Amino acid sequence: MADVGKAVIPGRTIAIAVDPSEHSKLAVNFYLTKLRVEGDKLIVIHCQEMFNIDQARLHYASGAAFAEMLREEEARVQACASENATLLKDAGVEVLKTRTDWGKPGEVICRVAKEESCDIVVIGTRGQGKLRRTILGSVSDYVVHHSECPVVVCKHPHDKK
Repeated sequence: MADVGKAVIPGRTIAIAVDPSEHSKLAVNFYLTKLRVEGDKLIVIHCQEMFNIDQARLHYASGAAFAEMLREEEARVQACASENATLLKDAGVEVLKTRTDWGKPGEVICRVAKEESCDIVVIGTRGQGKLRRTILGSVSDYVVHHSECPVVVCKHPHDKK
């Protein structure tokens, strides 16, 4: 039988989805320790849904206050993406670009992976139970079912669901 474990696409473009969560950090670490191949090029993706902004503040926000909230959130999103890109660069990985966007994370990740002609998407998972995932949905489930390229879902080592 062929040595399947050694097959590698040279010069792979890999999308890695990040956010401030511990699960995202585990996915970045999994890429660095288990998937990384010399010559990989990464696209770091961070997405923010509008409704995740502090709802109480949003409800009472005037036009100027709303604009300031958006600027603060955009700065937070950009900082998270930049922090992860720096971590990857410091590990010697070529980061082609960071992409930040507003919208539903699963849709954004799939769209960016397609636009950037990615070979693989790497994403973490929160390890929700089956019922919770069914009711609330799951970003990783969405990406697995809608991505046009293979997806590596990095499960938290303590998830036993």
